[in-house]
Amino acid sequence: MKTISIINLKGGVAKTLTADSMAHVLATLHNKRVLLVDNDKQGNTSKAFGVHSYDDKSISDVLTARRLDPREVIKKTRFENIDVMPANMTLIRANMEVLMDSTRPQQTRLRSTLNTIAAENFYDFCIIDNAPDINISTINALVASDDVIIPIKIDKYAFDGLEELKEQIEDTRVLDYLLYPRRRREAGRSVVAVPPGIPRL
Repeated sequence: MKTISIINLKGGVAKTLTADSMAHVLATLHNKRVLLVDNDKQGNTSKAFGVHSYDDKSISDVLTARRLDPREVIKKTRFENIDVMPANMTLIRANMEVLMDSTRPQQTRLRSTLNTIAAENFYDFCIIDNAPDINISTINALVASDDVIIPIKIDKYAFDGLEELKEQIEDTRVLDYLLYPRRRREAGRSVVAVPPGIPRL
């Protein structure tokens, strides 16, 4: 399972649209099985696919629960090949709880869950829609990702925060290698900045 994070520190640059569209294209045109992870407290991806709820488990539980079956969190959608791990406003509290819990690793919790899912060989891709923040849930997503896509809007502020974001991605890569050298990927993590609406071949 290839894991891709969609992230930008700016809002309004089509992160959610990029994530949702990628999932749809992979699932419907290429017949790939896609797990779409909503890692934004606003839960727009969850709402778009009709799985937003405060009654069911969400990515907040993935980050805070010690023993959790990932299948309890993943929701089916109206699309045969797209499942969603939803999010909601409880992610605010979950981020605080993770930071206060020093009894186990903080930045690898999402990856551990995704590794469990990947071991079942059911999904071909995992796409993570991230909030325009650098918080512990976003760091979890970066640690779990093979590649990172940064959607940008073409205006005079397009590259504001881009260097800071690339630096954070690199810091995450270094930290991941120092803590878990055996898990180092030979190819490393690639970072791509793509303007919305412009296909990258």
